[in-house]
Amino acid sequence: MTRICLSVLTFISFFIPALLQGQIRTQAKIDSLEKVVSTLIGKGKVDALLLLAGEHIAMGSDKGYKLAKEALKISEEENYNDGRALSYLCFAMFEKDKALVKKNFDKGFEYVLLSSDVSVHKRAVGIMKMLFEDDYTVKMPDYLERMIPAAKKFNDPKLLGKIYREKAYSHYTEGDFNKAIDLFKLALVQFKRANMGSDIAGMTMNIGVIYFKTSQLDSSLKFYREAQAYFAGNKDLKNEANTITNIALTLEKMGKTEDALSLLETAVKKYKQSKEDALLAGAFENIGTLYEGRQDQTKAIEYIFKAVAIREKMKDTMQLSFSYTNLAQIYYNLNNFARSEFYARKAIQLAQMSHNKEILATGYANMGFLAEKKNQPDSVLYFQLVALKLREEMGMEIQVAESYYNLAEYYYDQNMNAKAEENYRRAVELSERNKDFEKLPKYQIGLARALMFTNQFNAALPLLKKAEKYLLESKRQEIKQVYESMSLCYNKTGNFKEAYRYLNLCKHISDSLADEEKGRVNAEMLEKYETDKKQKEISILTKDKELKHLQNLQQQERLDQQNKYLLIALGVLLVISFLAFFLFKSNREKKQANQIILAQKKEVEQQREIVTEKNNEIIDSIQYAKKIQDVLLVNQSVIANHFPEHFILFKPKDIVSGDFYQGYMIERRTEKEGGGSSHLSVSSLSRSSFYLVVGDSTGHGVPGAFMSLLNMSFFNEAIKERSIAEPDKILNYVRGRLVETVSKDGAQDGMDGVIICYNKATKKLTYAAAHNAPIVIREGKVLASSSDKMPVGKGVRNEPFTLFEIEIQKDDMIYLVTDGFQDQFGGEKGKKFMSKKFRELLAANSYESLQKQKETLENEFKTWTGNNSQVDDVTVIGIRI
Repeated sequence: MTRICLSVLTFISFFIPALLQGQIRTQAKIDSLEKVVSTLIGKGKVDALLLLAGEHIAMGSDKGYKLAKEALKISEEENYNDGRALSYLCFAMFEKDKALVKKNFDKGFEYVLLSSDVSVHKRAVGIMKMLFEDDYTVKMPDYLERMIPAAKKFNDPKLLGKIYREKAYSHYTEGDFNKAIDLFKLALVQFKRANMGSDIAGMTMNIGVIYFKTSQLDSSLKFYREAQAYFAGNKDLKNEANTITNIALTLEKMGKTEDALSLLETAVKKYKQSKEDALLAGAFENIGTLYEGRQDQTKAIEYIFKAVAIREKMKDTMQLSFSYTNLAQIYYNLNNFARSEFYARKAIQLAQMSHNKEILATGYANMGFLAEKKNQPDSVLYFQLVALKLREEMGMEIQVAESYYNLAEYYYDQNMNAKAEENYRRAVELSERNKDFEKLPKYQIGLARALMFTNQFNAALPLLKKAEKYLLESKRQEIKQVYESMSLCYNKTGNFKEAYRYLNLCKHISDSLADEEKGRVNAEMLEKYETDKKQKEISILTKDKELKHLQNLQQQERLDQQNKYLLIALGVLLVISFLAFFLFKSNREKKQANQIILAQKKEVEQQREIVTEKNNEIIDSIQYAKKIQDVLLVNQSVIANHFPEHFILFKPKDIVSGDFYQGYMIERRTEKEGGGSSHLSVSSLSRSSFYLVVGDSTGHGVPGAFMSLLNMSFFNEAIKERSIAEPDKILNYVRGRLVETVSKDGAQDGMDGVIICYNKATKKLTYAAAHNAPIVIREGKVLASSSDKMPVGKGVRNEPFTLFEIEIQKDDMIYLVTDGFQDQFGGEKGKKFMSKKFRELLAANSYESLQKQKETLENEFKTWTGNNSQVDDVTVIGIRI
């Protein structure tokens, strides 16, 4: 099984936009700026307005939007591109809709490229990072690439360094390490030009990490040690411990385990001194994996659970995936395969959510080992091939070698010796090239075994001798296996003297290991005996002293108790006396006031009865409206006839909902009857199609419910009465009817939504979408899907809707959703759930049963919302093909 040795480096250089930097904003500062703004005109006023807008943005005030709008108006009058640029960037920060965020940023970005002010470019980089860092649909490197020519003209090393660094981060997170390291080196050159010490150290550290991940260990050590020298000189405990940790991991990869453990203990002390819990967890994890590699499973579990305790408290999803992977390995070694699979699946789920290819590959490899224990050879091959592909994509040769070895083991067990030998050789070659002395002997033994299987004993012997050398140096127990194989090789080649010698060495190793184990057990028993003996002696010596002390304490406690009761009694008497006087005085006043209060109370109760009666009438009406709406929504049995595996999560914000879902089964003839055109019928199943609509009407509650009823009626007209077959034309028709009926006075009421059409016979699925595209997940990955960025109703755009087609496959998951789930505010910081996180949640659970998926979504929504109010109607329909 595969284990992970975690590098705890976090990229330590971050760029905070200048617009949001500085000390805590105060109302006094805003008042002062407003006075300045009132005295300015022209471009100066634009700059002041934007500065003031920035203060309001930092405070979360909507007033910043109005100020940016005023700044844009003056910028247009003055033809001031810098003002235009920053105004649109402010608009982008205020927008909630992702499409509008990008639209405003793009407008501002075009003006940024025209600006000759370097500070405008720096602000754009910072705002870009804030808006798009977590949005995988926006390619930040494309924006940054367009900024490089202007940045070079400024000849500002700080700006160039930050642009190269942000590009490098983007490529790093995507697993493109070659581009990332080239860009980090370019950033390092610029930071050296600007003499930015901490940034230089940060880039040096990052370069070391990539060399480590791509198995260039000597280069990795060089850069780590340069970074360590800087951090130690500046007494930066946290980052010095980071570099020490990474040096330790590199030494461990080079087979120097004792040196690695010593350095990691040093790192633990520094993390505790600097109170860095997240990094302390990483150090515990690394120590655990080193002990696991030395077959000390008890200590491995002890340290890894120390890491888990910290990470679960911090809700650190990505790092927890490392811990769960290592726990899967340990329980596998202990033959607890059920527990091992539990942690392997948890690791895969978290890795999919955090897009961590390294852990994902390890998780799939581990699932392959577990499938082998279940005697599922096809699953073994599938999981190991997926792991190999992911590792090759990342260019991590040490892990690629491990995947080749895993495949070789599979082929060897299946008696496919030619393929086994080929994959063993690839593993040995990559391991030798990367000086992976920890795993190289295992790969050499495997290749030798494959050669011996085909009677190539002379070819196997050199490999076994190399493995013997490495294993003797590191004192590893695999040496016994080498001696057994060498004895067999010499016996088969007629060298009986050497065969006998290695047979004796093998027996000697077995006896030594047995004696060593006995000695360890005896030492543990002796230590336990001595500890128990000393404890009893201490107990006897202190027993009398403790008894006397206890008697003194009891006597003192009785005295204290008596004094306490006396004080309480006096206090109670004083309180009763005071209350008696107060009650006598206030009683007369209350009698006078009671008559007035009784009259007022009677009047209030009469008004309350009237309000309650009216309120009950309104609620009864809305409840009845809900019954009507529930009847009009498609029955689940209708959907089940066409999609047996499905779930519907429908959570109105209020009693009634602006969200709705409808299903229609339509059958059409394929031949004309009596010379007429094709028409609706029940005779031709080959042309039968099922339509499913999920809509999000304007508004929620009663207004939204009225719109949903209107929308459902128009879909009925289009599909059943007008016999419109294509989803795009159905949306065009519904939009036309909405404009005719509700938009005569210019109102932009309507809906966002999606309609799919599925032909079960041809397995063809077409759809049209207004903003809300279907989410398609195949084998845990979200596939790209498109939509028209316009509503069904009156809007800025009025083009025909597009007809899209999805090439579906068996076991694909298709989700039709409204935006209520992803727009829900919650979590620790009261932020939106966001579409990216929502898609990750769907992908992570896509392999579960449909009922389990629904339960997971409901629990996640409830947990995320917490004490916040639900902000919109929520609809999620999941379908497995």
